Amino acid sequence: MDLDQRSRSFNNEGAEQSRIRATENTSRADGLEYEDLLMHIYCGVHQVPPWNSFLQSLQRALDVSTATLVLRQPSDCDGGVMVSVGTNEDCETRYRKSDYKDDPFLGIPTGYLFTLNDVIAPENLQKTAYYNGLLNDARVRIDQMLAIDIDVPVFGVAKLRMSRRRGMPEFSLAEKSLFVRMIPHLEEALGHYARNTVMKIESSVYSRALNQLLMGVMILDQKDEIICCNEIAETIVTQSPLIEMSEGQIHIEDSSKRSAWNNAIRDARAAFRVGSQEDIGALRLSRTEQHKAHVIQLLVRPFSLPNYDFSTADIGLAVFISDGAMRHILSRDVIRQLFGLTRAESMLVLKLCDGLAVGQAAFALNISTNTARSQLRSVYEKTGAHRLSELIGLIFNSTANLG
Repeated sequence: MDLDQRSRSFNNEGAEQSRIRATENTSRADGLEYEDLLMHIYCGVHQVPPWNSFLQSLQRALDVSTATLVLRQPSDCDGGVMVSVGTNEDCETRYRKSDYKDDPFLGIPTGYLFTLNDVIAPENLQKTAYYNGLLNDARVRIDQMLAIDIDVPVFGVAKLRMSRRRGMPEFSLAEKSLFVRMIPHLEEALGHYARNTVMKIESSVYSRALNQLLMGVMILDQKDEIICCNEIAETIVTQSPLIEMSEGQIHIEDSSKRSAWNNAIRDARAAFRVGSQEDIGALRLSRTEQHKAHVIQLLVRPFSLPNYDFSTADIGLAVFISDGAMRHILSRDVIRQLFGLTRAESMLVLKLCDGLAVGQAAFALNISTNTARSQLRSVYEKTGAHRLSELIGLIFNSTANLG
């Protein structure tokens, strides 16, 4: 059946949906069962794998052989994202690789319930590769399916499928009604899952970038207690004699600087509360021990904390921490690709960014000073820099820090 024929066959789904919904009042006796399904729908947002317990609950409630949620449709270069219960591993692998192309439910309107008979006649189904390769498999023997496609922000379309093996009773109107009543809840839960996933991706990308930049970050609540911190912040606090985490708060070891720190966070909050642009606090800590200098720089930036009664405006703080002793890890490959350098030229640039003079860099690379100077002239031409300080600044301000 081509898409035009399939589209025409979908024109009558409204009457069927109305008939299913008309049975809702007569199927309320399954209240506890329905409530259990709803609980698993919303709990499934945070499960790994997502909605596994919901599919198991659905399998029990509707006495189905298999239940599958497709969060991302397979394609030629991607096996998709699927969560299944009751399925055969070989058949699932085959569906991911090829059988998805012949899925009879492809292109169904979103938000409606469909059966196999709604989309293809039984005699036509038995002629398809999908039926003979998957549904008629001796380990499966499926002849009944229910399907719903649901629009999900960012993700596209999620697909929920349930099936019964040959010889099992047909899905009743009450069972279909139970399925239909879940649709708006699934839409809501899938939307939450998509938004949470996007936020996790953003958080992971930003956290990795800050780690690459050797920038520590701590988030403080309205009581100055640490909510969370990234890996670099933990490393700095653990290794530095100037600062520590004590009783869930940032503790400045130097008593003469402690009041300056308290003033910085107090003034930042006060300025933010009145909408001032001067709402940033900064503090530099330093100490020399056994001829070794320790330097920590702190930057405080306030932000509004989520609140739910709107009676107060709680203000949190993002505290950025850098340690002058930590060395940036520059990517030789990124430098080479950004500026069109050769491998040898990019290696020389790395040594110069480490603070070595040209002669020292040449010695470290086991090349002559004249060769190093020749390579440096080539680097200047390719980057547009005219002196070493300009070149180093160009490199450190590039994305080579993130490689």
